[in-house]
Amino acid sequence: LDLADLLSVETAAKTISDKYPEINVLLNNAGVMAPPSKLETSQKLELQFGTNHVGHHMLTRLLLPNLKDNSRIVTVASEAHRSPSKDIQWQPE
Repeated sequence: LDLADLLSVETAAKTISDKYPEINVLLNNAGVMAPPSKLETSQKLELQFGTNHVGHHMLTRLLLPNLKDNSRIVTVASEAHRSPSKDIQWQPE
């Protein structure tokens, strides 16, 4: 599964759906943080946003029919937001 390629997400969702008709837990774990340069997904989205948000969203949407009524969807991310750069300007000057 390559979350940066929505065709890969679609293929993986089909494979998962076929193999697991009922899913109890879907765990989405963020996968890209601070690429060293401006990189893009196969569909030309910014890499971090496309992978960590759009890819997970599409996978979840495609697997919804397999989730049972009491299933859980868990999406986690890093703790990077707890240590912001001192260079961030929080208030307009």
